Amino acid sequence: MLLAVDNKAIGIIAVADTLKEHSAEAVEELHKMGIEVAMLTGDNERTAKAIAKRLGIDEVLPKDKAEEIKRLFAIPDCKKIFEQNPEKYIKEEKGCCH
Repeated sequence: MLLAVDNKAIGIIAVADTLKEHSAEAVEELHKMGIEVAMLTGDNERTAKAIAKRLGIDEVLPKDKAEEIKRLFAIPDCKKIFEQNPEKYIKEEKGCCH
């Protein structure tokens, strides 16, 4: 982001998403189990790909997050896992699964 006063650029502000402490470790463990890891996100594609690269995530799906979650919940095992421990899968501030 650029900071401007009177239409003159006077500075740059850099912002970055922070990763949870054990995210990379969790992705690595899933890979050891033979599981490909995908990230559903509402972030822009560039940001999502940068985070995925840092974590070793195999696929980034930045579009249609809500539709993909609905599709997953239509699968009985996915819905069952969510219902057993919903607070683990809900972001309080947005009320969406992750």
